[in-house]
Amino acid sequence: MWYLYVHMGIPTPSEQINTISKELDISDTARRLAERIADDVQDNPDVWGRAPSSVAAATIYVATHLSGEKQTQADISAATGCSVKPIQEIHPIIVEHLENMDNKDGASEDSDKPTSPMS
Repeated sequence: MWYLYVHMGIPTPSEQINTISKELDISDTARRLAERIADDVQDNPDVWGRAPSSVAAATIYVATHLSGEKQTQADISAATGCSVKPIQEIHPIIVEHLENMDNKDGASEDSDKPTSPMS
């Protein structure tokens, strides 16, 4: 899906994550997790048409919470230049996407599935 943005010269969410991660000074572990999540979620139609920077911001929010770093939406907003609202709208889509992927992979109910950072 993001090939349209690349063709237009707009960096994909995955490409933006490295820059944002440096701005926020998050760990390499959280950065790599965010990049993997961004790659996984790119085919989800619920994020199509969203600004890549907003998807990157929401992805970093989820990844930092899953890795225990817990960056705030306000801090991520300041580092990315996108408002808090898209982060609030997109992060549940990402979490649901990850949970659906776990279920498709045959994960049991007792597994450590990603949960919403807001819970």
